Amino acid sequence: MGKPGATAPAPLTVIVQQLSGRDPLVERLAKPHIDRAKYPSFRENDDFDDAMRELIAGELRALEAQK
Repeated sequence: MGKPGATAPAPLTVIVQQLSGRDPLVERLAKPHIDRAKYPSFRENDDFDDAMRELIAGELRALEAQK
């Protein structure tokens, strides 16, 4: 069915991550929350951005319902 979209990490990478106690998934999931706490000014427009996304999603749902 085609080539896989992701590749497995190298064995050495896995061993280093295990020894350091760092989990890449946890790191990726935590990053936005850490950044929000450390740099609040970067996130001051989040509410506005979320409101715009919801407004556009609502308009798209309304257009889909008209079909």
